[in-house]
Amino acid sequence: MNLSPERQASLRFIWDDTRASLDFRSDASWVLDAADEISTRAQMVLCVGLYEWVRWRFEGLHADPRPGLVAEAAWCATLDPHYMVWFELDRDEWTGPIRGPLWCAVTWLHPALTKGDEQPEQIADALDYLTRLGLHVLPEPGRLEAWLRAVLPRLATLFPAEPEERFDDLFEDHTGERRGELVGPEALDPSIPYDPNAARAAFVDLLSTVRRANNPFIDTPE
Repeated sequence: MNLSPERQASLRFIWDDTRASLDFRSDASWVLDAADEISTRAQMVLCVGLYEWVRWRFEGLHADPRPGLVAEAAWCATLDPHYMVWFELDRDEWTGPIRGPLWCAVTWLHPALTKGDEQPEQIADALDYLTRLGLHVLPEPGRLEAWLRAVLPRLATLFPAEPEERFDDLFEDHTGERRGELVGPEALDPSIPYDPNAARAAFVDLLSTVRRANNPFIDTPE
């Protein structure tokens, strides 16, 4: 996802922090329809992938480490929701055409990962919003659409939706396990074969790294 510095810095989109998504012009219904065919965990990973597109779009245009730290926490939360702590970014600190979209991306991503197991509408809302946000702010939105059209059928093949067994875990002791098979970051790259063993190794490395780094958005589940 390389862009020239000039292209990266060019903010040729309408942004008004008071209008939320009113200036978006894209329809994400086709993404939601396709996401119905993939597991809960794969839907959450897709949300993280969409967040990463937005985060990447503004890379180098701000010096705040928090969007990257949120990304780390989000990947951990795809394993289990308890890895991600409850938090809010101060809206007054996150305004304008760079920090505003990042705040919105974090705000829609967080509940999808932490509440989506019991409130699947949170995942749907995040998929819808993050898709339209990305298509709005990216200088080459066709690249995001092409990625979605490639990755959605890939996820449907690798991680198909499973019947939901709501009463198997009445006390929510095994929330992460009910999401379906582990989905590694490589699943979002249609150009390479997916290796479940490599995915497990990637998460082992990630958890080892974040525990040493003291990420404020990550907690260790008991």
